[in-house]
Amino acid sequence: MAIRYAGNLAVLDGQCAVEDAGELAEWLIADETRAVDLAACEGVHTAVLQCLKALRPPLAAAPADPTLARWLGPLLPPQSEGPHETPRRRRSSRATSAGPEPRAVSQRRNRKGASQ
Repeated sequence: MAIRYAGNLAVLDGQCAVEDAGELAEWLIADETRAVDLAACEGVHTAVLQCLKALRPPLAAAPADPTLARWLGPLLPPQSEGPHETPRRRRSSRATSAGPEPRAVSQRRNRKGASQ
């Protein structure tokens, strides 16, 4: 495993594989005050990245590798200054209102009505 758990901090070290994703997700879900340290991370499997994107834990440290930081930076939450300072995970709430009809659908309906 490329993840060490120390208190409320998960330290991702080296290459994080698909096998690391499930355990990381369970660990983060168990306590929303937990943070992630990516300083020693050299790469993450997309399953680990999806876990980080979905749960949005605070970052204790960004990746030291500039290329990895450039690619992961826009996908992850901003680095926090302290372990408990900001609210963490946003629960997604999908809008339930129907909203306006897409243009293509309304045009199709108009054409059907005109030809009848």
